[in-house]
Amino acid sequence: MDNALTHRSFVNENLAPACRTTNGWSFLGDAVLELTVSDMLMRKFPDHAEGELSKLRASVVNEQPLAELARRFGIGEHLLLGKGEEGSGGRMKASLLANAFESVIAAMYLDGGFDRTAAFIGRLF
Repeated sequence: MDNALTHRSFVNENLAPACRTTNGWSFLGDAVLELTVSDMLMRKFPDHAEGELSKLRASVVNEQPLAELARRFGIGEHLLLGKGEEGSGGRMKASLLANAFESVIAAMYLDGGFDRTAAFIGRLF
């Protein structure tokens, strides 16, 4: 899980190039979120057109709502940041928090599987 909360600035400053950063984990977490939310929306709104469902999903799975969830869970407090990112308020940056939240989702998926992760996401949204 530590790797899921490691920002590339920390890796660069600590010469740990083999360490996967939040960017790598967020790619997988984003896919898990998109799939889960898409499934939820299709079940809840079976008669909606694809375009409507896409807009609904985009309103949920984007930087601001994900950053707010990260704040709610205190994820920013656990990020490993480089000195520059730390000094510029990285723990409060929406983009970093959203990526970190997606990274945590990826870690949950890898650790507990899709069904458990989807159930957690379902409770959030």
